[in-house]
Amino acid sequence: MTPILIAVAGASGSGKTTLARQLAPLLSADATPAPVISLDRYYRDYSHLELHQRAAINFDHPDSLNLTRFAADLRAWRKGAAVAPPGYDFAQHRPLQARERIKAAPVMIVEGILVLHSPALRELFQLALFIDTPLETCLSRRIERDIRERGRSRESVIAQFSQTVIPMTQQFVLPQQRYADVVVASDDKPAIVAETIRKHLLGTLCQH
Repeated sequence: MTPILIAVAGASGSGKTTLARQLAPLLSADATPAPVISLDRYYRDYSHLELHQRAAINFDHPDSLNLTRFAADLRAWRKGAAVAPPGYDFAQHRPLQARERIKAAPVMIVEGILVLHSPALRELFQLALFIDTPLETCLSRRIERDIRERGRSRESVIAQFSQTVIPMTQQFVLPQQRYADVVVASDDKPAIVAETIRKHLLGTLCQH
């Protein structure tokens, strides 16, 4: 059976990763949770730049991501292959070597701010979700995450959010909502979202 790929899009800090991880055990075909693939793994290699130059890169622009490799890996999973996706060190702004091969599964969840950015990506998903979260909530979550996980200061997070995150969200992220099959709020219960997904997928199968 060809794996079903479910996209979860939304602004940075909207709750994509949290929702995807909560949905994983609810969408498993057996006792194994559905794999969760993050677009954050696919940032480009900027290791040739000085650290202060890497920190100044606009990581919310589509050009900062290797979307070609991302699409190729998604196509490989769709064909049933096992794929070793890259990783990324956000403290040093450089890729990490792949450490694990992720096997294709009946249902796979793919999350990221720009997973619905291009037609070439959108055509790979059987269902697309968009999380609608107020930007002030996104900022609060991003401050907490970046200080805890990425060694950032509160001031630097706020400055980046104002200078690049908000403009890029308005230009590239929010327009993806028009391509979503289901729009959810960040406080929607995962079990309800999972049931909505099942009904949508069942309806799609019945149409075929």
